[in-house]
Amino acid sequence: MENKDKDKEEKELIEKRKRFRVITAVSAFSVMTVFDFLAGYLVGDWLDARLQTGGHICRLVGLGVAFLGMLFALVDLIRMAMLANQKEQQP
Repeated sequence: MENKDKDKEEKELIEKRKRFRVITAVSAFSVMTVFDFLAGYLVGDWLDARLQTGGHICRLVGLGVAFLGMLFALVDLIRMAMLANQKEQQP
């Protein structure tokens, strides 16, 4: 009886850790995405003013770099989820 209670507690703890990992990964991705786009926009705007390009060239380059960073972070997040899923499947 006591062994079943310990197994149940262990399973609940593992589930809580899984949920916590998912929440932290998604929140980190969302914060990083917002920060990347904000930084890309502001740095690009500053470079446009500093280099007097007159257009939005540097701003667009900054936003493009932020978009690429977001894609790489998304791929990394998916890769981490797949690895975690594989570890769960193994006995």
